[in-house]
Amino acid sequence: MVLTEKELGLLKDMKSQEELCIKKYSKYKDEAKCEKLSQLLDSIARAESEHLKTVNEIMSGKEPASPKPLSENNDMCIACDYTNTMDKDADCFL
Repeated sequence: MVLTEKELGLLKDMKSQEELCIKKYSKYKDEAKCEKLSQLLDSIARAESEHLKTVNEIMSGKEPASPKPLSENNDMCIACDYTNTMDKDADCFL
């Protein structure tokens, strides 16, 4: 696959954004007080890593594999149970 300069530039921007997302979600995962929220953020960070892998494949001229359906993430939609108001207040900003 041959990419134009414009396409490569856009992919470089996407790569930077994916790397930033991975760092942010990983940081938030470590800061989360609720274990369920931490697991959700870890799952999102892993999904962003897959996006980064796809961008890198495209940049190297490879055709990436089809992504997994979004419905596979539905089991991660859960609510946290807080016994400590301070933990809930801390997590609400993540």
